[in-house]
Amino acid sequence: MNTSAGHAFAMRLIQPSLLAFRSYRFSHYLRWFRTIAKDPVLEEFCERTLSLNVSRQSIRRAQFDVIVPLTVFGIDIADLTPEALLFYATESRKYGVTAGEAGGDGCFAATQAWPILSNMGHFPASTPGTLRAAVVKGQRPVAELVDKHKVRNRGVRDLLIHYISRRSVEVDHSTLTSLVTNLVRFWKVIEDFNPDQADLRLSPEAVTHWKESLLVRPDGKPRLHVEGPFLAVRAFYLDLHTWAVAEPERWAQWVAPCPIRDEDVRWFHVRRRRVQERMANRTRERQPLLPVLS
Repeated sequence: MNTSAGHAFAMRLIQPSLLAFRSYRFSHYLRWFRTIAKDPVLEEFCERTLSLNVSRQSIRRAQFDVIVPLTVFGIDIADLTPEALLFYATESRKYGVTAGEAGGDGCFAATQAWPILSNMGHFPASTPGTLRAAVVKGQRPVAELVDKHKVRNRGVRDLLIHYISRRSVEVDHSTLTSLVTNLVRFWKVIEDFNPDQADLRLSPEAVTHWKESLLVRPDGKPRLHVEGPFLAVRAFYLDLHTWAVAEPERWAQWVAPCPIRDEDVRWFHVRRRRVQERMANRTRERQPLLPVLS
């Protein structure tokens, strides 16, 4: 039954899903597939894998990582695009079925096969030379970070992009992404509460609704840290007040009363002490277990 299923897959009589195919353990699938396909491009790829300075097992794994997507996608190697191979690699990692790796260890498939296909000229010249370079996008521009949240009001969307771009020169990328999240989520809550809201002058009801939304996380659990959104929105409004003096033509139309009052942030130092207490308590609880971990 196992051999028959393997030949049916290799002959493309059955197109299995990735999980279905990886649930089998074929000893000779590479030979079966190559014998049936008789594809000169595939044979060239397999020949190039033999020049890799890696173990024989790794060479077979590189060949396997090309033959599997051909099987599960039902295509020839001529139709194997970078996008298809990247999808296969990410799905293998997602389901913990990367060949030769323990399940769920976070490794990508096709890391050896990708540069060979790239050097063969099989991929377009603009394709990254390694799979890792294709996976890691690097730092995304501010406009892309903001547009990911689909802000409906174009004026506010442009304001957020201009404001965050100006702030980006003085913060690292992690702080920048946090700033984007806090400000855009703030506006999305306001926009959902009042779809006709066109400026930053908010009604007391809208401000109260936003503050109440911060108290509960999307999973229904209470939110322990609201300082980040509060301080980000407060700095946003106060920066606009300051910048409007120097550049009124650009910022003055957005100046509005800040929805974060002094009493809203007065108790933050108490919350910080509570956070430090919880961290210290976790350390005390885990300290006796350190010898066991060692």
